[in-house]
Amino acid sequence: MPAILRVLLLLVLPVLSPLLPAMARAEGCGPAPGEPQVEVRLETQATKLDRGRGLRALIDDPSFAHLRSDAFPYTLGVTQMSLAGGLNMNISGDPRDGGTYCWSAKSIEISLRASNTVYIAGEIPRDGCLWREVRQHEDRHVAVNRAFFPRLAELIRPALLDISRRTISASSADAAKAFFGKAVNDAIDAAQRDFEAAINEYHGDIDTPEEYGRVSNACGETEMRAILTRAGLLR
Repeated sequence: MPAILRVLLLLVLPVLSPLLPAMARAEGCGPAPGEPQVEVRLETQATKLDRGRGLRALIDDPSFAHLRSDAFPYTLGVTQMSLAGGLNMNISGDPRDGGTYCWSAKSIEISLRASNTVYIAGEIPRDGCLWREVRQHEDRHVAVNRAFFPRLAELIRPALLDISRRTISASSADAAKAFFGKAVNDAIDAAQRDFEAAINEYHGDIDTPEEYGRVSNACGETEMRAILTRAGLLR
């Protein structure tokens, strides 16, 4: 029975200082000058196929354990969606009394690259009946991931616009960068959580007991037993 790792988000952004200096604060500064410039760029990479892991390795992977069905505890295939990203942010500061500056983010640009990897257990003969069934099932998950990916930009962009309208008082550019960087990372984390919760509902419409039963029985008991025996799961 195919089990699906519905979304695994691995967003890589520049490392920002975890220590926000006390002098970085929003007091005493008005709204950010000028029109904010915010851009979220998306790129979808080609789907990768991985047959390098056997059925037992997929079953034993703790990342996939919560996705197995009680009725069919074998992980024949998994679709993993991964995101990588980058942040480009320009800030400027206007001097004020006391040696500090009012800082604002003049532009914020986020780039996100999505890739889907389909894992199919190595014991399943390529281009055989069960291979086709598992691959077709996983392709449905890939289609959901690709169709839903733009939604992530829709979730992120309003938060970035809000950040770009903020100003803070800080004595150095590093303090201001740390402040705005943390705000951007927090916004992306929140968007990722909302994205994952929403997309999992669509994947749940695919991973029904009826679909699991259809895939596991589509090619007959003989082929399924042969694959499980080859994997050392049946004697």
